[in-house]
Amino acid sequence: MTGLSWPTVTLLVLLVLAVWRWNHWKTRARSHREELSALREAVHAMAYESTNAANAIRAHLGDFRQVNPAPAMPEHLEQIAEGVDRIARIVRIADDPLAWYREHKSSPGKRAQATTQPTAPMTGDLSQR
Repeated sequence: MTGLSWPTVTLLVLLVLAVWRWNHWKTRARSHREELSALREAVHAMAYESTNAANAIRAHLGDFRQVNPAPAMPEHLEQIAEGVDRIARIVRIADDPLAWYREHKSSPGKRAQATTQPTAPMTGDLSQR
């Protein structure tokens, strides 16, 4: 050898490998952070657009019920109202998924059971408009 002993060469190789792995994980962490940021922005955009759509549907249902207090098929209007409330619930979950996750982890018995008729908790009564 030309002045470098085997322990020194081994130490240098290990040092180069350690620096390479550190840079590799640093790059992966940066790309995952960028992906998470993009997903977060997409979820917020989806929540914003869904909220606007749900609010428009609620307003139109309220106006329809004021103009036509006794429609021919009121159960269809109730199904639409329940659908809007389900959209609103999804938007709340998308707005703060960590709070939703913690809530469902802390009380697993409160989860809704599957029924033949899907129902959503009513957050506002549209018949009072």
